[in-house]
Amino acid sequence: MIFSRSPKKGNPAAQSGFQLTPLSSALWAPKRVYLNKDHIVFTAPVRDDSQVSQTLKGK
Repeated sequence: MIFSRSPKKGNPAAQSGFQLTPLSSALWAPKRVYLNKDHIVFTAPVRDDSQVSQTLKGK
C-alpha cells in the first residue's frame, strides 16, 4: 500500500502538521503506481513503536 503525506485537518495543536493518506483514497485513485527506483531517495525499516507504524496500523 502506498501513502501520501497531506496537511492535517482539525486539531491545530497536533504534534505534526501532516497525516498519511492512502493513495487509494485520492480523488484520482490510480489502479497502479509505477515507482522508478532511480528516483527513490532512500528506504528504511519502520520500527513497530514509531508514529508512522502506529498510523499505518490505524492506532
